Amino acid sequence: MLFQFEPVFRDDSEVVTAVLVLEALVGSPAARMPTRFETARILEPWQAELVSEGRMPALTLPAQAGAWNLRPGVPVRIDVTPLVRGWSKHEASGFGIALLARGEDALGAVVSTGISAGHGPRLEVYVK
Repeated sequence: MLFQFEPVFRDDSEVVTAVLVLEALVGSPAARMPTRFETARILEPWQAELVSEGRMPALTLPAQAGAWNLRPGVPVRIDVTPLVRGWSKHEASGFGIALLARGEDALGAVVSTGISAGHGPRLEVYVK
């Protein structure tokens, strides 16, 4: 999944913590085992309508983010603080975050987009 968020903090803000919050799609089947997630910084501009499995923007090397069983009503909070700190200091591209799901479960992670029901993915940034 690729995410692009508009930074809403001032240039002189210190990012203390940033988390990507996901929720399972209501009514989706539960995964039998945790899904392992990795995060990466997106390195170039991209458009959602042009992205496909064979056409992805360039990414940094992925970093381990954790493993969760997505369940409706229980948000998953994935730490993306280093990626967002880079944006706040203009040290890195602001083209977004890639979330890679790595799991052996055939169902994988069914995430709510917020279009038909539930809450879509969101970025929570805590600053000083």
